[in-house]
Amino acid sequence: DHNYLHIKDNVLHYRDLNLLDLAKKYNAPLEIAYTPMISERIKSLKELFASKIAKYNYGAKYNYAYATKANYYSEVVLTALKNVDMLETSSAYDIDIMVELAKQGRIGKGYTVICNGFKNPKYISSITYLLEKGINVIPVIENTKEFELLTQVNHPINVGLRYNSDFESRLIKN
Repeated sequence: DHNYLHIKDNVLHYRDLNLLDLAKKYNAPLEIAYTPMISERIKSLKELFASKIAKYNYGAKYNYAYATKANYYSEVVLTALKNVDMLETSSAYDIDIMVELAKQGRIGKGYTVICNGFKNPKYISSITYLLEKGINVIPVIENTKEFELLTQVNHPINVGLRYNSDFESRLIKN
């Protein structure tokens, strides 16, 4: 559904915004982060999930998490932050965004951050920093090395476990 994009007079428009004029004005390749559309999309997805949750009488709580790997530009992350229940990182790079948001006071005590991806010592250090700020960090454990690193964190911590669906088939083949 791309009803927000259309061709008018052989030119691509976003709603009433002439994208060719913008590209010419800035004389460069064009990437637009139209933040009202981000808010609209998140709202529409939340409404879709709410309708399906009601339809199928889903009994658990649903939380919308924005994955910063989708787009880590500050205007996008800050817009998402206003509209979502939690944020999700996927690397030691992404966690720096969470640390900065915490330093700025944009996320704080009780806010949830899910941490996916390979967790090296720097990633674990950033997780520890966020935990010290009272942020509810949920690292998703990928392997035993990560588990060992997380056991060294001196804070209560909830963890997620990644289920590797082809693990059993690899065991059988070996």
